[in-house]
Amino acid sequence: MESQSRWRVCQLYNMTTDRCVRDMLFWLITRDTMYQHQWIDAVKELKEEKNIVVPSTFPRQLEKREVFHTFLIFQWKTKVPLADRYMDQA
Repeated sequence: MESQSRWRVCQLYNMTTDRCVRDMLFWLITRDTMYQHQWIDAVKELKEEKNIVVPSTFPRQLEKREVFHTFLIFQWKTKVPLADRYMDQA
């Protein structure tokens, strides 16, 4: 989720040439870097000190492998570039 918002702000930054808008977006992108560092530290703490399962320690054998290559899209008549990369090749 966090990376999605950063991606969108970067897209907006590249879409405008307005100096004031770019300055505000640059500030948001910079703040996002701080938030990412906070998340990294929080996950590290949960993993090491509290022994809580985080994405990198979730047991692979518990993953629902039958949906591993199931690609869902909820947009009407939208062509998704490279969507076949994520779908079953059966």
